[in-house]
Amino acid sequence: MKQGKLFIALTTVALFSACGDPTIQKGLKEHYCAQPRPKICPFNYHPVCAKPLNKTYSNGCLACSDKRVSSFSLGACKEKESDD
Repeated sequence: MKQGKLFIALTTVALFSACGDPTIQKGLKEHYCAQPRPKICPFNYHPVCAKPLNKTYSNGCLACSDKRVSSFSLGACKEKESDD
């Protein structure tokens, strides 16, 4: 029984790691959030700057899970971040 649960846990982690961030498309400077908004996101760290909040999120999926975010660019925000 323990081996089955361990297999499921490791498979889930591997899938999230292999897939990366589904909200990022190569070659684009600005990435727009699609509908429906993501409810589950990977734990990878690829900082993005969310618009219009000008707030840094750990990755694009987490940024787009916030309904106030319409788009994001790759990399942490350069200017002062807003406090929420």
